[in-house]
Amino acid sequence: MFRPWVRRLFAGLHALPLMDRLHFLLSAARYASANRRFRSSHPGFAMPPDSFLHETYRLEYAEFAQDGLHTARELFDRCRPFLWEGPTNILDWGCGVARVTRHLPALPGIRSVAGADVNEAMIR
Repeated sequence: MFRPWVRRLFAGLHALPLMDRLHFLLSAARYASANRRFRSSHPGFAMPPDSFLHETYRLEYAEFAQDGLHTARELFDRCRPFLWEGPTNILDWGCGVARVTRHLPALPGIRSVAGADVNEAMIR
């Protein structure tokens, strides 16, 4: 992430979109090699477009996958005491690019999962 003084400089120049684009390009370059390795070792793992991934999390595929699984398990474990007995249907409101949602169907006791988000492009 850019230092606060860099952000103030870009803001003063009315160039925050340029700063965001530079940050995206730097992140893409930083994780390019690791992301290629992740794709080759996980060919069936669907990834959102890099621009969405960068906007909602960070542009590191392995971390996106691992943290999504960890968060799904943690949320489910915390909610379990409040769920009805038997198969559970889940709606993830504000699912974004499904970092967490994609892992929920594999958890025990989940019958179905649906995601909703205000950003139609991320849902697609």
